[in-house]
Amino acid sequence: MTRHADGTTSQPASPSGWWRRNRAWLLGALLLGVVAFARPYQDALKEYQRWRPHDPVDVAKGEWAEYAGARWRLVDASLKTATGPGSAFDLQRLDSSVLVLRYEVVPDPGTDPDKLDSCTGRVFDAQGREWENNPLPLSRYRNPQRLSDMCGSRLGEDFKRQHARPGQPFVFEHLYQLPRSKDWRRLQAGISVPDKALVKDQGSYLRFSLQ
Repeated sequence: MTRHADGTTSQPASPSGWWRRNRAWLLGALLLGVVAFARPYQDALKEYQRWRPHDPVDVAKGEWAEYAGARWRLVDASLKTATGPGSAFDLQRLDSSVLVLRYEVVPDPGTDPDKLDSCTGRVFDAQGREWENNPLPLSRYRNPQRLSDMCGSRLGEDFKRQHARPGQPFVFEHLYQLPRSKDWRRLQAGISVPDKALVKDQGSYLRFSLQ
């Protein structure tokens, strides 16, 4: 109870009365806070999925799959042993191996080779561990027979860029540095093209079996 200067008294406002009078703007503020948090999160998730698609299209080794305006297949998978300085696989770590994946891609008519060149590759195991293609240590790989790691073009002997042509297989390869103890046959390989380069197939990627 509160006594005023004129001798009158008043009861303090009850907490329940305060909540009833103010609950509308409190709920509004809460909703605005949720929206302010959720929208950046959704935008970030959407952008992440553009660069790391999450919907796999399974492809058996040697089989063709339609994706990103082209047909793709994994032609060969082989493992090379890392060796010391002066060798083709000078990795500085002799406890590692090099997985070589060779692909063919056949562009559809009207497919831009630059779009195919935006593709990325990775291999991953059942536990979710993954390895990106062509890591920096493999820049020491000096095999003169090495193919392009670009999915849609390569530099020719005259140092002019040669592009994949519609209807004609274009061969490229991706390299991965793996622990020597890793059973590469149990891995799976992924090929993806960023969503912004796709007309369709948004959110998807190709998942190849290695055996």
